[in-house]
Amino acid sequence: MKFIYLIIFSSFVYSQCADNDQLNCNANCEWISDLQNLSCNDFGGSTSCENYAEYGCSWEFSWGGWQNYGSSCVGGSFQIDNGYC
Repeated sequence: MKFIYLIIFSSFVYSQCADNDQLNCNANCEWISDLQNLSCNDFGGSTSCENYAEYGCSWEFSWGGWQNYGSSCVGGSFQIDNGYC
């Protein structure tokens, strides 16, 4: 019976921050908050804008000249949580 308690107890001692989320951290693991605030308007090219499509950014075309005159990345602001333990 003591052996079973030892196994169960040791499994909790060595588990640190399973699945990279703050709720699963134990007392020996300090959560580091790393929030990144971005805006779709900050991206000046279609490629960089499309890289953040999952956050609602999209490249809107406007006619009126060559290159990207009038075209812009739209979609608002968003926050990326890069927190780790």
